[in-house]
Amino acid sequence: MEVLNTVIAIVLLTAIALFIYVGLHISKEKKLGKDLPLFWEKEKDMGYGKGYPRKSVKKAKKPAMKKKKATKKKKTYRY
Repeated sequence: MEVLNTVIAIVLLTAIALFIYVGLHISKEKKLGKDLPLFWEKEKDMGYGKGYPRKSVKKAKKPAMKKKKATKKKKTYRY
């Protein structure tokens, strides 16, 4: 039982460390403005130099909101 607890703890800590690494990696990519390979990706296989620039992405324009005409609500009374 002790061995099982140790194995589960190691797996969970490894998963947590991977999530932290990927999160830090993504924030660094955003800060630098270019894609960086993760530690399991090899640059030579990908055909990129050290940190390749990100393609510019055009943001879609939001459709213009139509202004609604202000109308007064009729008061209805219940008896």
